[in-house]
Amino acid sequence: PNGERLASDLNVDVQEGRSLMVTGPNAVGKTSFFRVLAGLWPTSGGAVDLKVPREEVFLVPQKVYSVMGSLADQVTYPKHVSAKERTADVEARLLATLNQVGIGYLVDREGGWDAKRKWEDTLSLGEQQRLGIARLFYHKPMFGVLDECSDAVSADVEEQLYTALH
Repeated sequence: PNGERLASDLNVDVQEGRSLMVTGPNAVGKTSFFRVLAGLWPTSGGAVDLKVPREEVFLVPQKVYSVMGSLADQVTYPKHVSAKERTADVEARLLATLNQVGIGYLVDREGGWDAKRKWEDTLSLGEQQRLGIARLFYHKPMFGVLDECSDAVSADVEEQLYTALH
Protein backbone atom coordinates (compact mmCIF):
# COMPACT_ATOMS: atom_id res chain seq x y z
CA PRO A 1 0.00 0.00 0.00
CA ASN A 2 2.96 2.37 0.37
CA GLY A 3 3.96 1.99 -3.29
CA GLU A 4 7.10 -0.06 -2.64
CA ARG A 5 7.92 -2.29 -5.60
CA LEU A 6 7.75 -5.94 -4.68
CA ALA A 7 8.62 -7.36 -8.08
CA SER A 8 9.30 -6.25 -11.62
CA ASP A 9 8.61 -7.99 -14.90
CA LEU A 10 6.64 -10.67 -13.09
CA ASN A 11 4.45 -12.87 -15.24
CA VAL A 12 2.64 -15.86 -13.82
CA ASP A 13 0.76 -18.34 -15.96
CA VAL A 14 -1.09 -21.08 -14.11
CA GLN A 15 -3.04 -23.55 -16.17
CA GLU A 16 -6.32 -24.93 -14.88
CA GLY A 17 -5.72 -28.08 -12.84
CA ARG A 18 -2.11 -27.13 -12.08
CA SER A 19 -0.59 -25.76 -8.87
CA LEU A 20 1.82 -22.95 -8.20
CA MET A 21 3.53 -22.44 -4.87
CA VAL A 22 4.95 -19.03 -3.99
CA THR A 23 7.68 -19.44 -1.38
CA GLY A 24 10.26 -17.27 0.29
CA PRO A 25 11.50 -16.01 3.64
CA ASN A 26 9.27 -14.02 5.95
CA ALA A 27 8.49 -10.43 4.96
CA VAL A 28 9.44 -10.69 1.27
CA GLY A 29 5.98 -9.95 -0.06
CA LYS A 30 4.12 -13.25 -0.41
CA THR A 31 1.04 -11.97 1.42
CA SER A 32 1.34 -8.63 -0.40
CA PHE A 33 1.25 -10.54 -3.70
CA PHE A 34 -1.85 -12.32 -2.42
CA ARG A 35 -3.53 -9.01 -1.52
CA VAL A 36 -2.72 -7.42 -4.88
CA LEU A 37 -4.03 -10.51 -6.68
CA ALA A 38 -7.22 -10.28 -4.61
CA GLY A 39 -7.68 -6.65 -5.56
CA LEU A 40 -7.36 -5.63 -1.90
CA TRP A 41 -4.28 -3.51 -2.59
CA PRO A 42 -3.74 -1.37 -5.67
CA THR A 43 -0.71 -1.68 -7.92
CA SER A 44 1.50 1.39 -8.10
CA GLY A 45 2.65 0.39 -11.57
CA GLY A 46 1.78 -2.42 -13.90
CA ALA A 47 -1.42 -4.36 -13.70
CA VAL A 48 -2.96 -7.61 -12.62
CA ASP A 49 -4.44 -9.22 -15.70
CA LEU A 50 -6.53 -12.22 -14.79
CA LYS A 51 -7.48 -14.29 -17.81
CA VAL A 52 -10.62 -15.47 -16.02
CA PRO A 53 -13.39 -13.51 -14.29
CA ARG A 54 -12.31 -12.42 -10.78
CA GLU A 55 -15.11 -14.51 -9.24
CA GLU A 56 -13.36 -17.60 -10.66
CA VAL A 57 -10.33 -16.86 -8.47
CA PHE A 58 -11.15 -17.62 -4.84
CA LEU A 59 -8.79 -16.40 -2.17
CA VAL A 60 -8.36 -18.16 1.18
CA PRO A 61 -6.33 -16.08 3.65
CA GLN A 62 -4.54 -17.19 6.81
CA LYS A 63 -7.02 -15.24 8.93
CA VAL A 64 -10.50 -16.19 7.76
CA TYR A 65 -13.09 -13.43 7.71
CA SER A 66 -16.14 -14.31 9.82
CA VAL A 67 -19.27 -12.67 8.48
CA MET A 68 -22.00 -11.51 10.84
CA GLY A 69 -24.68 -14.07 10.27
CA SER A 70 -25.64 -17.71 10.50
CA LEU A 71 -23.52 -20.82 10.30
CA ALA A 72 -24.79 -21.28 6.74
CA ASP A 73 -23.59 -17.75 5.93
CA GLN A 74 -20.10 -18.69 7.12
CA VAL A 75 -19.93 -21.41 4.47
CA THR A 76 -21.54 -19.51 1.59
CA TYR A 77 -19.64 -16.24 2.11
CA PRO A 78 -19.27 -14.01 0.12
CA LYS A 79 -22.62 -15.14 -1.29
CA HIS A 80 -25.66 -14.99 0.99
CA VAL A 81 -28.25 -17.74 0.75
CA SER A 82 -31.34 -16.78 2.74
CA ALA A 83 -33.12 -19.30 4.95
CA LYS A 84 -36.01 -19.28 2.44
CA GLU A 85 -33.66 -20.18 -0.42
CA ARG A 86 -31.98 -22.92 1.62
CA THR A 87 -33.66 -26.09 0.42
CA ALA A 88 -32.90 -29.56 1.74
CA ASP A 89 -30.57 -30.02 -1.24
CA VAL A 90 -28.69 -26.82 -0.41
CA GLU A 91 -28.34 -27.87 3.23
CA ALA A 92 -27.11 -31.30 2.14
CA ARG A 93 -24.48 -29.59 -0.03
CA LEU A 94 -23.47 -27.33 2.87
CA LEU A 95 -23.08 -30.32 5.18
CA ALA A 96 -21.12 -32.29 2.58
CA THR A 97 -18.81 -29.30 2.24
CA LEU A 98 -18.22 -29.09 5.99
CA ASN A 99 -17.71 -32.86 6.16
CA GLN A 100 -15.14 -32.59 3.39
CA VAL A 101 -12.96 -30.46 5.69
CA GLY A 102 -13.80 -32.43 8.84
CA ILE A 103 -16.08 -29.95 10.63
CA GLY A 104 -19.55 -31.25 9.83
CA TYR A 105 -20.08 -31.60 13.59
CA LEU A 106 -20.48 -27.81 13.83
CA VAL A 107 -24.09 -28.00 12.64
CA ASP A 108 -25.16 -30.03 15.69
CA ARG A 109 -22.73 -28.42 18.11
CA GLU A 110 -23.86 -24.89 17.26
CA GLY A 111 -27.59 -25.62 17.00
CA GLY A 112 -28.21 -25.78 13.26
CA TRP A 113 -27.67 -23.74 10.12
CA ASP A 114 -29.49 -20.65 11.45
CA ALA A 115 -27.37 -20.35 14.60
CA LYS A 116 -25.80 -16.90 14.87
CA ARG A 117 -22.66 -16.34 16.87
CA LYS A 118 -19.61 -14.16 16.96
CA TRP A 119 -17.90 -16.86 14.91
CA GLU A 120 -14.35 -15.60 15.29
CA ASP A 121 -14.77 -16.14 19.06
CA THR A 122 -16.79 -19.38 18.80
CA LEU A 123 -14.64 -21.38 16.38
CA SER A 124 -11.06 -22.42 17.06
CA LEU A 125 -8.41 -21.09 14.67
CA GLY A 126 -8.21 -24.54 13.09
CA GLU A 127 -11.98 -24.65 12.59
CA GLN A 128 -11.90 -21.16 11.09
CA GLN A 129 -9.20 -22.19 8.64
CA ARG A 130 -11.08 -25.34 7.67
CA LEU A 131 -14.14 -23.15 7.14
CA GLY A 132 -12.10 -20.98 4.76
CA ILE A 133 -11.21 -24.05 2.73
CA ALA A 134 -14.83 -25.24 2.90
CA ARG A 135 -15.80 -21.98 1.17
CA LEU A 136 -13.43 -22.91 -1.62
CA PHE A 137 -15.14 -26.29 -2.01
CA TYR A 138 -18.60 -24.71 -1.83
CA HIS A 139 -17.95 -22.11 -4.55
CA LYS A 140 -15.87 -24.39 -6.81
CA PRO A 141 -13.90 -21.65 -8.60
CA MET A 142 -11.48 -22.37 -11.42
CA PHE A 143 -8.56 -21.24 -9.22
CA GLY A 144 -7.94 -21.12 -5.49
CA VAL A 145 -5.22 -18.94 -3.98
CA LEU A 146 -4.22 -20.09 -0.50
CA ASP A 147 -2.17 -17.88 1.84
CA GLU A 148 -0.97 -19.90 4.82
CA CYS A 149 -4.57 -20.96 5.28
CA SER A 150 -3.79 -24.16 7.15
CA ASP A 151 -1.11 -23.18 9.66
CA ALA A 152 -3.49 -23.67 12.63
CA VAL A 153 -4.38 -27.29 11.81
CA SER A 154 -2.36 -30.41 12.48
CA ALA A 155 -0.06 -31.80 9.81
CA ASP A 156 -2.33 -34.80 9.16
CA VAL A 157 -5.40 -32.57 8.73
CA GLU A 158 -3.40 -30.25 6.48
CA GLU A 159 -2.40 -33.20 4.30
CA GLN A 160 -6.05 -34.33 4.07
CA LEU A 161 -7.17 -30.83 3.07
CA TYR A 162 -4.54 -30.45 0.36
CA THR A 163 -5.21 -33.94 -0.94
CA ALA A 164 -8.90 -33.10 -1.21
CA LEU A 165 -8.03 -29.86 -3.03
CA HIS A 166 -6.04 -31.68 -5.67
